[in-house]
Amino acid sequence: MIEFLEETHTYLVNGIIVPSVSQILSATIFKDKYANIPKYILNNKAQFGTNVHKAIETGYSEDLTFLEQLAYEQYKRLVRRFEIVPIEQEQLVHYEDLYCGTLDMVAKVDDILVIADIKTTYQLDEEYLSWQLSFYKYAYERTGKTLHKAYCLWIPKKDIGQFVEVPFKTENEVLELVKQYENIQREN
Repeated sequence: MIEFLEETHTYLVNGIIVPSVSQILSATIFKDKYANIPKYILNNKAQFGTNVHKAIETGYSEDLTFLEQLAYEQYKRLVRRFEIVPIEQEQLVHYEDLYCGTLDMVAKVDDILVIADIKTTYQLDEEYLSWQLSFYKYAYERTGKTLHKAYCLWIPKKDIGQFVEVPFKTENEVLELVKQYENIQREN
């Protein structure tokens, strides 16, 4: 059983703390990703993304700011244009006791099962996204379902949304990164 403690951003699998995908990525190959960005800017951007994600998950957008509402409308436009059929949203996943995360969406696109992430960032970091979605793919597939492709519904503030295909990393690459993370943790 997976639990997520939102206050501390902690994942538990059967009562045992397990690192999140973002913890692993930020401790290994993306440790300087947000190094030069002031905390208040990161907090504002995170709140924008959280509000848009919540509206997408619930379908309730009345409390959004004007710019958040524009992003939400871009999301709906992309869903219509690319005939995206959400199957699961905000799904907790784990890969044994190695890592956990919350994937944004599993959907049907062109009659195949895909994983999709929703980003509201100014720039799209496709390398980070490739790693993130690959971690989620292999964890999700432990349920017996196969994800055939990965996409990002990129809806930057004040811009036109895009539906971007993202390549997967191999399962071996993901597990190697988990080993690097574990080595870093042992050294600290």
